[in-house]
Amino acid sequence: MGWTNKTAESRLRKHINESVSCQKTQKQQWIISLLSIGLTPLAEVIESGTGEGFADAERRWIAFYRASGARLVNTTEGGEGFSGWGTPEQIRARAKTANDARTAAERSATAKKWQASRTPQERSAVARVASLASAKTLTPEQRSARQKKIAASMTPEQKRAIGLKRWANISVEERSAIATKRQANISADRRSAIAVKRSAAISPERRREIGRANLPFRTSEQRSEDAKKWHASRTPEERSNWAKKANATRRQHLIETKLLQGLASSS
Repeated sequence: MGWTNKTAESRLRKHINESVSCQKTQKQQWIISLLSIGLTPLAEVIESGTGEGFADAERRWIAFYRASGARLVNTTEGGEGFSGWGTPEQIRARAKTANDARTAAERSATAKKWQASRTPQERSAVARVASLASAKTLTPEQRSARQKKIAASMTPEQKRAIGLKRWANISVEERSAIATKRQANISADRRSAIAVKRSAAISPERRREIGRANLPFRTSEQRSEDAKKWHASRTPEERSNWAKKANATRRQHLIETKLLQGLASSS
């Protein structure tokens, strides 16, 4: 419970950033415990106004919620700042002065110590919340530049893993819309090159499986048209080799069939 002359979101972001850097107070420990299990604290405005009555309002609401049984993390009754610590502005100024007096090596050592004391899940949750909080203050151009910088630092495997995870979490309709949009932005030559590349990466056995799976969904006219297109796209030598291979396969099939029939009749 507290007052601010800024937005509630700005005050909440400040609390989160403080808790990420340090967990000395009950408030900071409570916030970090939420972040570590994937939850995010919320800020709600219960009274607003102008003038000098903010201190009285803060004391009144702290007393109200404490009387209601709320487990507030305020260390005073409010209104006048921390006894012996000064006003919030003085506290922030003192903290900034202390932080500026530290060397880069000292700040790095503190960050590494904090990282070592947290589980991977806690570090990931804190980083995610801090990223979302800071993104709200960025312009669209700044967010785009940051995303490009992050993408440039990732390996192809990491990019593919993220893409597959996102793809798995969207509906069939959304996938279809994305595919249609991508197709519209690609030229016919580019689409043809992609199709050829994908086809070359498929083994002959897999292509036959795909062809057999699609046969029930194609009419005889469509199959005949496909056969004519395939025949026209092959050289005479390729057509001759394919015919020889097909005849050899057919003869082998007939021999196996006769052998099976002979074994069945003899038994």
